[in-house]
Amino acid sequence: MTASNNESIFSTPLIRQTEQLNLQLERTILILDSCLDTQQCEEVRANLNDVLLELNSFKAIAALDKKQVSLVGAVEYSNLQVAINRFFSKLDVGEFEYRQLKQALNTNYVEIRNRFDDLFFVEHQHVLDTMKTSVNVIIAIFPLLSVIATQSSLAGGIDSRRRCEPVSL
Repeated sequence: MTASNNESIFSTPLIRQTEQLNLQLERTILILDSCLDTQQCEEVRANLNDVLLELNSFKAIAALDKKQVSLVGAVEYSNLQVAINRFFSKLDVGEFEYRQLKQALNTNYVEIRNRFDDLFFVEHQHVLDTMKTSVNVIIAIFPLLSVIATQSSLAGGIDSRRRCEPVSL
């Protein structure tokens, strides 16, 4: 079960795209299982194209969010792309090639899923840090506002007493 089943108020574009990539990869692995069982493999190529689309979207979003995540050393994404491209490059595809593809997808899925867990932690830690900063600002400003409100109230009270005092002649 992936994290997309548990909606979160802390979801970020990178988290959502990673979930989409994971879901598409899971679907493709399941379709490969079915292909190997039934020898009906028509859907495999279309699903692999969908994986590549999700992978490209993920890379684009990750490139925009470099301060939170770095893909340096994250070879599983490149390995996934290479495995799919290698499969597409073969003209004659049989059971052996489908098994090789499934093995590569499974291996990379495990690594990508582990990377997602790390990414999820980093992104949520960033959101929590931002929330803490906001709360600290509110805590710092609240006493100041209280003092201003109290002084305004006291100043208003003194002025009203002066206006109510009887004038002696």
